[in-house]
Amino acid sequence: YNLAEEGVELTTELQLDCDPTPIKELELKLSPGLRLTRVRKDEQTIPWTIASSGPNERTSVLLTFDPPLQGLNNTLSLTSFSNIPSESRLWSLPRLQASDVRWQQESARIRVFAPLELRELLLENASQLTSTISDTDTEAETTTIAFLNPNASVTVQVGATERRYEYSLATA
Repeated sequence: YNLAEEGVELTTELQLDCDPTPIKELELKLSPGLRLTRVRKDEQTIPWTIASSGPNERTSVLLTFDPPLQGLNNTLSLTSFSNIPSESRLWSLPRLQASDVRWQQESARIRVFAPLELRELLLENASQLTSTISDTDTEAETTTIAFLNPNASVTVQVGATERRYEYSLATA
């Protein structure tokens, strides 16, 4: 998750083992407001269609593989985007989940770019692994999360960084 003033960019790596049955199609469920912008396997762009969508409901997206995915360690790279709520309140990070697959593990890296800051982090069925206050190269706070089951959720509050002043005083 890259959280910036422009919104949330969610970059996902989905690793699929398709043994013994090849996969021709894969359905994804996207949180409300999350829009899929790119799907790739290696250097190949994977086509998709929106199967169903509504303003406040999960979007169902169908990926189509030609040729079908087969064998072990098929890695899909997906990029999606969502807006950040305009007011500074708690909200759940959007999720992208594959349907009809056996979930094994999931982790997330949350990067909050200046001038935003992470004010609150609430985890349900998840555990915080690491946290870096500020990366001077990217000016981002980074937090790593491990999801303990497929129904885990991460709720955050982000807001503009409060101005902090430093001064020194000298008297003669």
